[in-house]
Amino acid sequence: MTEVRFYEDSKEFSIEVEGHAGYAEMGSDIVCSAISILIQTLEAYMDVVATETDSEIRSGYAWVYGKGSEAIESFRTILTGLRLIEATYPEYISIEEGCTLISSPKFV
Repeated sequence: MTEVRFYEDSKEFSIEVEGHAGYAEMGSDIVCSAISILIQTLEAYMDVVATETDSEIRSGYAWVYGKGSEAIESFRTILTGLRLIEATYPEYISIEEGCTLISSPKFV
């Protein structure tokens, strides 16, 4: 299962995604692919809209931080996509809301 944890307020957000969904074998997993492309899109777009950003993405793990009003709106759009995946595939993704701001994945 993929676990998503996030924090947001009016100024900044952080999102951490960990684990493989397990819907199918790695490389053929449509749930993992959908989650991955949403998070990679968020990370790439932060360079365009965030006043401050940081990230780390590797196999089975992603963390993205963004600051600024446009960054928050972009994050909310991506979160909507993740919630749609969770509604369709609840046994493969869980989203935990209201977590503490993750300032760096090095503390995880």
